[in-house]
Amino acid sequence: GEPLQPPPGDAPLAVIADGTRLAALTVLVVDDDADARQLLRAIVEANGARVLDADTPATARERLTEPIDLIVSDIGMPGENGYAFLRALRADEIAAQRRRTPAIAVTAYARTQDRLDALAAGFDMHIAKPVEPAEVVAVMTALLRHTRGPA
Repeated sequence: GEPLQPPPGDAPLAVIADGTRLAALTVLVVDDDADARQLLRAIVEANGARVLDADTPATARERLTEPIDLIVSDIGMPGENGYAFLRALRADEIAAQRRRTPAIAVTAYARTQDRLDALAAGFDMHIAKPVEPAEVVAVMTALLRHTRGPA
């Protein structure tokens, strides 16, 4: 995975002061870069969600044995990349007639074609690295609102 840059200076990780924007959600973060996973974990937890993380798609599949509300996955990982991971997940969901888990690609690959590739692989949204905490939370919130309806 590509390294994530921490927010500049004292930029708050929590976008909503009370930290409940993503309350009661379980988010799976998949990235082979430990710093990237840690930053995404901090952003998501600061906004009230529980985080499970995985350094490989294989580990991510193990985590999927419990209910996950949202997946945030890197694209550029050695071996199986994020595109292959999501394509396999979507095929499994269809085969098992399971609910489609919303998924966001987080990647340094930020060209239009990369965004189209992410959507074609089954991602719902695409965020470019380096991530901005406010953007991550806004995209997660918008995606969940779209897939689940208003809270």
